[in-house]
Amino acid sequence: MDVSDEPGGHARRRLSQQDFDSALFAALQEGVCATADIARRLAYSRSRVCVRLIELEDLNHVHRIGKEPGKADVWKHGPELGRDGTPLYPVEPLYPEMAPTPVYADFTPVNGRDPLVAALFGPAPLRA
Repeated sequence: MDVSDEPGGHARRRLSQQDFDSALFAALQEGVCATADIARRLAYSRSRVCVRLIELEDLNHVHRIGKEPGKADVWKHGPELGRDGTPLYPVEPLYPEMAPTPVYADFTPVNGRDPLVAALFGPAPLRA
């Protein structure tokens, strides 16, 4: 998936977060990769790929191998495993379900008026 039709080697691409993650996981499942290799393969900047990999590391979907300062980060798909082969931390969901937020609230009128209007301006005048 090497795409380099712009100077500097990066194509103008816009993928949704899910499509970007899918492409990222596909690249990682091919083997252990360095950040620069993944960025080149996906035609994104190294900083964009690195930021998303760190977010995925926090959710325990990817992990780094050989975290040494001054050396390139090498990433592997899947959670970091302990000596017994089980994940060290629980895997968090990538896209958690969010509770629906009410867009409006329905209040019962006070003497035919909105409660806020009634609180600010008093009861509605009586009509003859």
